[in-house]
Amino acid sequence: RTIGLFYVLAGVAEALRGESREFYQTLAGRLAIGIENTRLFAETKYRAEVVERILSAHMDANVRPAFMILDALSRSCGGGHACWFRFEQETGRLVLEEAIGMPPGVDHSDLAFVVGEEGGPVGRVAATRKPLYIPDIQPGDCNAERCDPRARSAYLVPVKFADRLFGVAAVLKHRPYAFHKGHRTLADLFAQYIGATMERARLLSEVREAEARFRSIFENAVEGIYQRDASGRITAANPALARILGFDSVERLVGADAALLLHGTREADETFMAEIRQHGVVRGFESSVRRGDGKALWLSENARAVFSAEGQVIRVEGMVEDVTRRRELEAQLRHAQRMEAVGRLAGGVAHDFNNLLTAIMGYTALILDHVPPENPLRHEVEEVWNAGKRAAALTGQLLTFSRRQVLQPTVVDIASVVLGIDPLLRRLIGEDITLVVECEARDGFVVGDRGQLEQVIVNLAVNARDAMARGGTLTVRTANLSLKEPLEGRYGGAVPPGDWVELSVRDTGCGMDREVLAHVFEPFFTTKGPGKGTGLGLAVVYGIVTQSNGHILIESEVGSGTLVRIFFPRAEKGVQLAEANGKEERPRGGGETILVVEDDEAVRALTVDVLSRYGYRVLSARDGNEAMEIASKQHVDLLLTDIVMPGFNGHQLADRILGRYGDVRVVFTSGYSDNDAVFLGMMKDGATFLQKPYEPADLARVVREQLDRKTR
Repeated sequence: RTIGLFYVLAGVAEALRGESREFYQTLAGRLAIGIENTRLFAETKYRAEVVERILSAHMDANVRPAFMILDALSRSCGGGHACWFRFEQETGRLVLEEAIGMPPGVDHSDLAFVVGEEGGPVGRVAATRKPLYIPDIQPGDCNAERCDPRARSAYLVPVKFADRLFGVAAVLKHRPYAFHKGHRTLADLFAQYIGATMERARLLSEVREAEARFRSIFENAVEGIYQRDASGRITAANPALARILGFDSVERLVGADAALLLHGTREADETFMAEIRQHGVVRGFESSVRRGDGKALWLSENARAVFSAEGQVIRVEGMVEDVTRRRELEAQLRHAQRMEAVGRLAGGVAHDFNNLLTAIMGYTALILDHVPPENPLRHEVEEVWNAGKRAAALTGQLLTFSRRQVLQPTVVDIASVVLGIDPLLRRLIGEDITLVVECEARDGFVVGDRGQLEQVIVNLAVNARDAMARGGTLTVRTANLSLKEPLEGRYGGAVPPGDWVELSVRDTGCGMDREVLAHVFEPFFTTKGPGKGTGLGLAVVYGIVTQSNGHILIESEVGSGTLVRIFFPRAEKGVQLAEANGKEERPRGGGETILVVEDDEAVRALTVDVLSRYGYRVLSARDGNEAMEIASKQHVDLLLTDIVMPGFNGHQLADRILGRYGDVRVVFTSGYSDNDAVFLGMMKDGATFLQKPYEPADLARVVREQLDRKTR
C-alpha cells in the first residue's frame, strides 16, 4: 500500500546510482514502516479511548453513548455525517436516536425503520447483520435522503455482539465513492469494538442492577441474613439480624462469634455445623439464644454451606427468623389441648363417680331415716354419709375444672365480693402476711356465680399463703380495663380487646419456674408436700374463670413471687338474670305419675324407691326408646331423665314426649352437665335441673316444685 512519495534531489546524476540508490530505497521503506506503525498506534490508542469513553458514557447519565458511537465511526471513515438507529427489542423497530452533522431544518423526530427489506438499507443491514456500502446514491433509490437529502454515498454497519443486535450506524458523505476500503475496514473494526463494549456495558449494568436488587432485599428483609467464615466469625449481616439479636448496628455483629450469637451454646453450634457439613444445607434449625439486652428468644435458621474444591466449608450463608412468639403460641395450644383432654377425663370420671355417690348417699339417707340417734350403728352410718359428702365436694371441684359444673350467674360487683370476704381472707392467711386490698373497680360489674367467685379468691389466697412460708404481702386488686389491642401474658394465652374487669392477686412468695408454670392449672398437680394439698386449687380457678367467659394470665419467677390476673367481661349494672324459684318446700306426692329414665341401674332403683316413699306412682325406663314406649301407653305427669344416655339423650327424649303428649313437667339430672346444654334444656318448656349426687329430700323437693307449677 502506497503511503506517500519520498523525493531525493541531487546536483549530479551519479549521486543516485548504485549503493546510494539502494540506501534511499531502504530508507523509504523504513520510513513507510515507521509511518504505518505510528498510524496503527494512533488508531489503537484512539480505539481504546473510544471504548473507554463509551463505557464511561454508559455509566454517566449526562453523556450520550450514541454520540460516542457516531463520533468514533465518523472519524474512522475520514469524517462525514452519521446517524445511529437503536434496535428496540420490544417493537422490533430501528429508531433514530442520535445524529451528528445533519443539515438544519430536517425533522428526524419520527424516523424509524422495520427490520428487513421493507426498512430499506437500514432494515436490510439489521436483518443480515452485515455492513452495506452504497457508493453512489441516486435520487429515490434508497431512503438516505430522509436523513440527509445531500447524501451521495453511505456506509452502514451493524453494531452487535454475537447474536445480540444493538443497532445500525450509518455514515453519510456528500460525494460519491467517498469510502475507500481502508475506511470501511476501520469502520467494521470499530463496529466490532463498539458491539463488544456495549455488551460489556450492558452486562455491567445488569450486574449493578442485580447488586442493587440484592442489596435492597438484603437491607430490607424481615428475616435476618448473615454470612460466616470457616472460623465461625460473622462476615456480613443485614439490619434485620441486628434488630432480632438486639444490637443497634450491623457493625457490632461483623466479626462476632456466630456460635454464641446464633445458637446460644458451643454444643448447639457443633450440632448445626455437623449437619451442614454432612448435608450442605440446614432447614428449620431452632436455637434458644439471648439477645444483646439479655432477653431470651428462639431462632429458626435455614442455611447452606459453600465448599472448597477439597470439600471443606469455606463459608455458611443463612437466614434467621425470630420464632419466639410462634413457639409461645404452640405451647399455649398444647396447653389448651392438654387442659381440654384432662378436663374431659376429669368430667367423665366425676360423672361416673357421681352416679355411684347418688346411690351411696341416697341409700345412706334412707337408712338414717330409720336409725334412731341412740342406735350404735347411727355413728357409722353418719360417717358413711359424711364421706359421701366429701366425695361429692371433690367431684364438684373436678366438674368445676372441666367447666361442667352448673353455675348460678347473677350480676355481681367484683369489688363487693372482695370486700365481703376480706375478714375471711385475713383469718385465712395468718398474722405474718400483710393483706392489701385495692378496689379501684367501682361499678365493676360482671356476670358470675358469687359463691364461685369467692372460691376463686380464696383458692388464690391459700396458694399465695403457702408460697410465703416466712411471711410477706398479699395484694388483691380490682380494676376496670378497656383494651384496644390483645393483652398477652407469658402463661395463659391472650386477652382479646374489649371492656374487662380485672381481678389480680399478687404475692411476694417463692415464685415458680417455667416447668411448674406449664402444669400449674392441671388437676392434682401440686408442689406441696404429702397431705398439704389436693392439686385442685388452681384447676378449680381455671374452670370457674373459663366457664364465666373470662381469661387468666399468670406471671412468676423463682424468688420474685407470683401475679395472677383474671379478666371478666364487664357487665351493665341494670342487667337482670333469671333467679331461682324460691317456693315453699312441699315434698309429699299426691299420687302423680313420674317416669324415671336412668341408664344406671343403682341410681334408677334408688330414685324409684325414694319417689315411691314420697307418695308418687313411679314408672322407670333404662333408655329413651323404652321411655317412649311406656309414655305411649300410660299418662305421665313428670319426666325425670338423665341427660347423657345411650341412643338419644335426655333433651331429645323430652322434646319427643312434649311434642306428643304436651302437658308434662320435666326435670333433667346428670353426674355432670355441659352448661350450655343444661340451660338450653331448662329454657325449653320450663324444665329444671338436678345435679348428681342428690339427697332424697332434694329430689322430692325439686319434683314437687315442678308439679306445683301452674299449668302452661
